[in-house]
Amino acid sequence: MTSVMDVNSPTSMAKVLSIFGRSGYPFDGNSEEWQRTQDVLREKCDIHNFLRKNEKSPIKNGDNYLYSIREELSAVVRGRMIYGIYNDIPCAVENGETNIGKNDVPSGVILTEGTRTKALKDYRLLVLQNGDTDEVDAPSPDANLVGELGDDFPTVSFTCLGRFYGKASDANDEAGTKRAIKKLSDGELVLVDYTPDEHVKLTSSEKKKYQKWWLDCSKNKPQSPPIAPPDMGLTLIGIRDPDSVQWHRSATVVLLDTKTKMCMLFGQDEGSYFGCELPAEVKTVGEAYDVLAPEAVKKNPLGVKRQGEWFAMPFPDDKVPEPQDCIALFNAKDCEHGLCLPRPVGSNSHFIETQDGRILKDGTIIAKNPTLVHKNENNERSNEHEDMSAGPGWYTFHCNTAKRSYSVEGVD
Repeated sequence: MTSVMDVNSPTSMAKVLSIFGRSGYPFDGNSEEWQRTQDVLREKCDIHNFLRKNEKSPIKNGDNYLYSIREELSAVVRGRMIYGIYNDIPCAVENGETNIGKNDVPSGVILTEGTRTKALKDYRLLVLQNGDTDEVDAPSPDANLVGELGDDFPTVSFTCLGRFYGKASDANDEAGTKRAIKKLSDGELVLVDYTPDEHVKLTSSEKKKYQKWWLDCSKNKPQSPPIAPPDMGLTLIGIRDPDSVQWHRSATVVLLDTKTKMCMLFGQDEGSYFGCELPAEVKTVGEAYDVLAPEAVKKNPLGVKRQGEWFAMPFPDDKVPEPQDCIALFNAKDCEHGLCLPRPVGSNSHFIETQDGRILKDGTIIAKNPTLVHKNENNERSNEHEDMSAGPGWYTFHCNTAKRSYSVEGVD
């Protein structure tokens, strides 16, 4: 086995090359000799060999071990942290890119615990990838590794995670993110469970019901699809094409803070990463979605639609009270921006736009043919969620059971 070579010396590049029997640096970057050296480096320092066997790279720079991911993309692993570098190993060493600073944001964290998907069953180590890009309004990794290691590794936004560790005195998200990264580095935050992106075909029975509903829609008899998701967290996609409609759930991660016992669910929703603190500790992604769902939705999921943490649930026509029997009425004419639903901690606002909205004596909010609109702190339509038309008829609204929720845009 090749011995470890510390490249932190005045002749670092020569040592990196000579370890594989090469000499005479610098090479012409287009020469065959240079290409052969790169091939050897990638083979002996392949990141997947490390993740499968937990065998460290033969090349190190101080406490930093160097790995190759692909051409012009390498990684430094220091302790549990992994940092992506947009360069090959020799060039990264020569340019000083392997000297990780204390303020550098990791591209991910190495984990030993956690379930494995079928594709990763032979891996001794996992990478919890940082989904943040330079479009996030916070420090992000120099190189984002999402998709570079494969599609089965779990991903969360470290900025979103950091918001659970923010303090009122913090000037921005950076301090909370640093606290979260330290917990990951110290092993206090552990991976409980995760699932990759899921696509589930409709059963033959569901397909028949859906095709009948589709025909009714074409005859101007709109209504909600008469099928319920087989598991919480799954939603219908491709609904405009009855031949391609299917259930979908984005890749999801459950983390547990072993010190505070805070259990969190992370995933993607309409292109943004979200995170929520669960009301109870869970063991699986399925359990997490189940404890998040309001009881009313779990009892009768047919026709339910969701925008973020809010569920729009059909309300029986025969139980709609007359206007004079309600404690308040609202509509788009009187409420220019719609009625704002109660806002959970960390969440932006969700407004109900309708021509006929009523608040019942028990506080229940109902609306006819409603549209849910998501707005940011400036009362402007947010890009996090598209406007959601619940459909024809009356609907009532239920919030999930999360203690608090956050979302972040500008992520992979």
